[in-house]
Amino acid sequence: NTSALVRPTHPRLFFNEEDISTIRTTAFGRESAVYEAMKTRIDELMTKGIEFVDPLAATGESNTNHEYGFRASESAILYLISGERKYLDFTKTLLKELTEYYLLRVRNNLNIAWYAYSQICTLCAYDWIYNDLTEDERHSIGRPLFEAMYDIAWHGPGIRASRYRENVSDHKSGCYGVAILPWYLSIAFYGDGIDDAACIKMFDNGYNLHQQMIDFRSEM
Repeated sequence: NTSALVRPTHPRLFFNEEDISTIRTTAFGRESAVYEAMKTRIDELMTKGIEFVDPLAATGESNTNHEYGFRASESAILYLISGERKYLDFTKTLLKELTEYYLLRVRNNLNIAWYAYSQICTLCAYDWIYNDLTEDERHSIGRPLFEAMYDIAWHGPGIRASRYRENVSDHKSGCYGVAILPWYLSIAFYGDGIDDAACIKMFDNGYNLHQQMIDFRSEM
């Protein structure tokens, strides 16, 4: 039962609201060097600006455009830790820019990158700032992001055409391709009024895939 397994509140991906104070204490304490390095990266990017180089490249990992997903999650967690509004605003900007980039590529049947990690980070960024988005922003930012990510995550024969250098990666491999994305996408968006039916379908798919991976690795 998806509704019983996905908490109704955000954040949900990798930590929840009760964990934020511990994360903050750690960031200002033993992991201060990591926190300051992340802060420097995002502050510099805010000054430099966002630029997607060769956005229609044949394969996404031929450049670093996909890495803006990592930066989005860093900006989001900087906001949760510091409470500085500039990081919330920059996370929103990154999410909008990433969504446009993702939509451009999927509409041209192009991959995002060989690994799905940066896309998971994009979903984390949205989930982590969800509580500070207005209802209008949850629609204007959330809906197009969901649609773009759904076109990346939901794949297979009869669903959509395959993409060059699209790493599907099943439960017997590293499990780091697009096949893992339905799980994270469903958790980030379930119950938020965008497409719960699709989220339930993806949740079941993702749960089964990860269970298969656990079973396979246990047998090894």
